Amino acid sequence: MHAITVSMNGAGCKLSVAQSKVCSPAMLDDVSGCRRCVRVFWTVVDRPFQRLTATNQPKRRTTMINESMSILRDGEQDWLPIPLPGAEGVFVKVLKADEEMDRVVVKIRFEPGTRMPRHIHHCRAVAYTISGHWEYDEGKFGPGEAAWEDEGNDHTPWSDEGAELFIVFDGRNGRYLDNILPCGTVVKLDMPFLKAFEGVSLKEAAEVDVQNLVEVIAPAA
Repeated sequence: MHAITVSMNGAGCKLSVAQSKVCSPAMLDDVSGCRRCVRVFWTVVDRPFQRLTATNQPKRRTTMINESMSILRDGEQDWLPIPLPGAEGVFVKVLKADEEMDRVVVKIRFEPGTRMPRHIHHCRAVAYTISGHWEYDEGKFGPGEAAWEDEGNDHTPWSDEGAELFIVFDGRNGRYLDNILPCGTVVKLDMPFLKAFEGVSLKEAAEVDVQNLVEVIAPAA
């Protein structure tokens, strides 16, 4: 079964999963209200990494020192494009995705003039600014400044000049971010998605089956 949930409620799709039906990508053309928005999403995410050239990186980017300590080699990881419509020019390195602790550690890079889609947090996050400036409606952040984001935070981050961030997410039951596309489609990025991209190269990322790792809730027609 594919992890794609299309919620249909007639009066315009809300974020309710209670009335949803689960379907595969092949079934979407036959579901009223699904085709337009979900087709746009899969067109963007199907093979988002093939347009970039991977560097020759060693396959192992984590060194285990002992049972309780590892070295995460950020310099040996590729920047991966974030496979979401509207996030072009924003890149991520998933340094660690710890399922037992429900914690994910990433670096984010905004190219100048880029933004993330609006998203709602089902996790807490601390976003530390390494370089550049970035902002959302609630404030602007520069080098050495951090944002504390609680569960329920609803915002759209962007950067006019470019920025690099270090972020720690603490999830709840494996849930992290609901991304809301301009058409109203909701794309849920949770632990299975984040874990799949932990420490991978561009070449390895291109082989990840994204469709089986995300949940998509499409608006009604």
